[in-house]
Amino acid sequence: MNEFASEEDVGTFELKKIWNSFRLPFQQNGFDEPGFRFAWTIDRKNKVFLMRMLSGRQELSNRITFALWIDGTLLTAVLDLGAESTENVKKGTGQSVWNLLRLEIPPNTSLSCDDIETLLKEALVAYGYDGIWQSIPHYAVKFSF
Repeated sequence: MNEFASEEDVGTFELKKIWNSFRLPFQQNGFDEPGFRFAWTIDRKNKVFLMRMLSGRQELSNRITFALWIDGTLLTAVLDLGAESTENVKKGTGQSVWNLLRLEIPPNTSLSCDDIETLLKEALVAYGYDGIWQSIPHYAVKFSF
């Protein structure tokens, strides 16, 4: 489910700490800006959430870094949107084709790479075009990994 995290969830999942761990010191605490809300894709049943943390600029504008939290384990997934990705908001159609560049897995995790990739793919399918910010009704999510 794509939603804005509640204040309770922000505390329970330490979202401010996670947010700051992806930022340089001078960028931290951006969540203090008026109107800021933590947006995420969450699967409460499976204890998984996905948050878009960073986006590339200019020639790397298709590069997206996500925080992937799986039952207490925080991972980092760096992906590119492939050239085959399209969107037509007016027509309500499009697709994302995700290429996995890097998956940072803590050494102490008992999760297998296959399980992590499966959960990442499920989260990205739920995330769709742009999570809670904008959805496209007929949008496909595909993977090259």
